[in-house]
Amino acid sequence: MRFIQVLALSLLAALWSLCGVAGVKNEDATRRHPRASLESIDTNGDGQISFDEYQRAWVERMAKRFDRLDANGDGVLSQDELTRLREKRAQLHGRFGKRRSDAQAR
Repeated sequence: MRFIQVLALSLLAALWSLCGVAGVKNEDATRRHPRASLESIDTNGDGQISFDEYQRAWVERMAKRFDRLDANGDGVLSQDELTRLREKRAQLHGRFGKRRSDAQAR
C-alpha cells in the first residue's frame, strides 16, 4: 500500500513539474511564505506534516494544475492539450538552452 502511495506521489510530482515548465502559474501564497505553507498543509495543527497531510496537499495542488491544463474543461487532457504542453515545454527548453550557450560563449 505504501508503495502505491509513493508511486502516486511520484507521478503527481512529474505532472507538477510539467505544469511548472509549461508556465502554469501557482497563485498559492504558500510558495512565498514557508510558514503559511506549513500551516495550510498541517491540518491537525501539530506543527508537523504527516504523510497523509503531504499527500492531501499534493492531490489538491495537482487537481488545480490539471484543471488549468484542461483548456476545454472536459475533465481529460486531450492530445491537443498535451501537444500545447509539449510545445510550451520545448520553447522554454530552447530559451534556457540558448541562455546557457550565450553564457558559455563568454
